[in-house]
Order: sequence, then structure tokens, then C-alpha cells
Amino acid sequence: GNTALHVAARGGHLAVVAVLMEGGADPCAQNKEGETVERVATMAVREFLHRSRISSLEAVSRSPDYDT
Repeated sequence: GNTALHVAARGGHLAVVAVLMEGGADPCAQNKEGETVERVATMAVREFLHRSRISSLEAVSRSPDYDT
């Protein structure tokens, strides 16, 4: 149920998103779950930030300078 624009937005492929939108892809289109492209992109960014934060915290905790 995702459009090509949904897939590109979820994957963070901004150049593809731009090309699709220039070609007339509808950013307001909903997938079968009712999610717009903006919603899918927002969730992907939040997930990325969450994973990055966890990775950063794990790296700090493994650092020899980290005192527990």
C-alpha cells in the first residue's frame, strides 16, 4: 500500500523524493494504513534519531574514560 514517494521518504532518499514530487507525486497521498508521506518521513526521522542516540550512548558507555 505504499506509493514510491512513501518508500523514498521512509528510506531517507531525499533526491528521489524531490524527483518524484517534481514529476507530480502527491505528498498528501495516503497508504493503506492512512499514513501520509509526511507522517512516514517523520516516523523514519524519529527512528533514525532514536537509533543514533542509542548508538551514541552505547559508544560512550564502552569508552575507557566512562566512569560508572
